[in-house]
Amino acid sequence: MHLFKKKLLKSLTYHSAELYRIKHMFRKQDTKKIAIMAVCICLSIMLLGASRLPIFQGQAAALTIDGVQVTVLSSKQEAQNVLEQYLAQKSNEMNMKVSSVGQVNIIELPKDTGLKPDSANDALKILTQTIAVGIKAAVIQVDGKDTVAVANEDAAKNILENVKAAYINDDDVIIDAKFREEVKIKTKVTEPSNILAADIAKNVLIYGAPQKVLHQIESSDETLWTISKQYDISIEDLQAANPGLTSGDLKVGSSVRLKAIAPLVNCVIVKQVVTTAEIPFEVKRVNDSSIYRGTEKVVTQGVAGEKELTLNVVTTNGVMTGKQVVGSKVLQDPVTKVVQRGTKLVVASRGTGTIGILNWPASSRRITSSFGYRSRGYHTGMDIDGCTGDTIRACEAGTVFFAGWASGYGYTIKIDHGDGLQTWYAHLSQIDVSCGDKVSSGQKIGEMGSTGNSTGSHLHLEVRINGTPYNPIRYLK
Repeated sequence: MHLFKKKLLKSLTYHSAELYRIKHMFRKQDTKKIAIMAVCICLSIMLLGASRLPIFQGQAAALTIDGVQVTVLSSKQEAQNVLEQYLAQKSNEMNMKVSSVGQVNIIELPKDTGLKPDSANDALKILTQTIAVGIKAAVIQVDGKDTVAVANEDAAKNILENVKAAYINDDDVIIDAKFREEVKIKTKVTEPSNILAADIAKNVLIYGAPQKVLHQIESSDETLWTISKQYDISIEDLQAANPGLTSGDLKVGSSVRLKAIAPLVNCVIVKQVVTTAEIPFEVKRVNDSSIYRGTEKVVTQGVAGEKELTLNVVTTNGVMTGKQVVGSKVLQDPVTKVVQRGTKLVVASRGTGTIGILNWPASSRRITSSFGYRSRGYHTGMDIDGCTGDTIRACEAGTVFFAGWASGYGYTIKIDHGDGLQTWYAHLSQIDVSCGDKVSSGQKIGEMGSTGNSTGSHLHLEVRINGTPYNPIRYLK
């Protein structure tokens, strides 16, 4: 016992406080208490020293998932072995070869990290809780966004071709078929439940995400309002998905679409189409002075021709969005319709019942100066009496080819009625039409006045045929 006391005291020389207490206990000869105290102090010293030493001094390796550290093992090889063991275990459980869904990396750590590695069994438990597994699949991306996953790349290619084929008829001549969006196929690891059958994947691309899109009408009491409440959608959205649908249209056994079709891809098809089109015939009018003006006689009936057209027709999801003629061939020439048109003016014979072709231009019919020779020279028209401001109307439909000031005539309007017939209206106080205007028979064109070489308010009216003035009274109704 005395030898034990000496060794214990020697090992604790730097613990003065404790040494004092031990010596004090020695004085009291309390052997039992001294032994218990010594053991406790030694354990404390051992633990304190151990905390200052590295737990592991080899080159450990960290296993990370998507950049996040999940476990540390004693070496890179052990980490690889644990990972392979975990994936093999999951493959056996699922009866298929699986891979990690996230990005798994094994990174060697510096030797002085002092981290204590996990055991292989503990690491396996950690991986079970942190690493999801799945199988490799072909994912169809649309404009960079994952849409559907299918078994493999060949299946994905076939699905995309089948989507295009949904908008192509057997007899179509296809120039081009493509998607409006950028479509790619990427190999990714995903959960088996995410992989779709080929027909479902095709419908998703054409119609939108798989979900309940139809509601079956089971009762005559159902209305758009009850359906909208049942599915928590607005009546406006229901009507947008079913254009023109009302509650009165709902019949037991019929279906209501719950959402409008929203395709994930838009298929643009360019087809070559050969069709026929009618060539309209021309109409040729030949003036005939032996036929009264305003009458026509068909000499040759017109016959439409026919031509063959080659078109490039553009459709988007089956709806035509454009077309271009790329070829044309005449199959049958059209036959021109020939019409004789009368130019002979009807001459009023006053009292015989025969009427002229032109309407009176003013309300007054009192003529103050007739057509022909008079004391001041040859009068190329006739003067109709009236007051300044009286309405002047077009004698017949035609086109205004002059409207403005004319020397001697004052404010003047000249109208071309076709076939060489013109009417002139002079000495106006106001002009209501412009050059180039189309006017109808009886339309107001201005007001009576006394401008130019005039001694009083009146209308000077001229009728000219092929430039030659004729007596207006012969042609007025």
